[in-house]
Amino acid sequence: MNKKLWALNLLLAAAAAYGGVQLRKEWRAAKDREAAELSKKLKTPPTPIFRPLPADQPVLAANYAPVAQKFLFDRERNPNVVVEVKAPPPPPPMPALPIYRGMMQIGSRGPVAFLSLTPDGAHQAIHPGEPIGPFKLVAVNAEEITFEWNGEKVTKRVDELPRSTAPPPEAQAAADTRGQAAVPAAPPAAPPPTGPGAVTPFGGERTCSMTDGHNEGDVVDGYKKVVFTTPFGKNCTYQPVSK
Repeated sequence: MNKKLWALNLLLAAAAAYGGVQLRKEWRAAKDREAAELSKKLKTPPTPIFRPLPADQPVLAANYAPVAQKFLFDRERNPNVVVEVKAPPPPPPMPALPIYRGMMQIGSRGPVAFLSLTPDGAHQAIHPGEPIGPFKLVAVNAEEITFEWNGEKVTKRVDELPRSTAPPPEAQAAADTRGQAAVPAAPPAAPPPTGPGAVTPFGGERTCSMTDGHNEGDVVDGYKKVVFTTPFGKNCTYQPVSK
């Protein structure tokens, strides 16, 4: 029994000695690590650049204008006065185009269109640049004709324009009185004499009307009335006396 106790005591003593040796090794290793860490030289970081804070902006009354213009309890308040702009009235409708009766080229005088304002009205020889009613003739050829109305150009094919199919007023009056006794009609009142019309682009000539009260060869305001015959009847123009 004593031998066993001695053996157990020796074993415990050996275990205690081994534990002490291991504990010393761990302590020495911890000391070495501590000494190594304390001997390290630390790198000094660079000094940061000093940047001063931005200066405070001066107090301006304009920055607080919205506070005075907008009422916090009324979202509809607006300092801007809304001015209602009325839309311009629509342009007047364009009247009916003149009645087209034909056109022709007369030598160096350029093209001339024979037009009338109404189907039973007298035809007029109109050169480009001359007015007829509210329109002004701009250009004409065998296929197209161009008018100017209210600052706008209107181009139509000649076959699209209205044409006059009504008989002359004299023929219509004769048809209405056919079979009745002829009643002499009172002679129409002579219109007051007029003179040369607007200047045309053809050598300073002026427009003319066959019913202006002057005869062929009359000189009015320095212009001589010249009558010429066209396939559509007689027409006239006023030429400067110097010609």
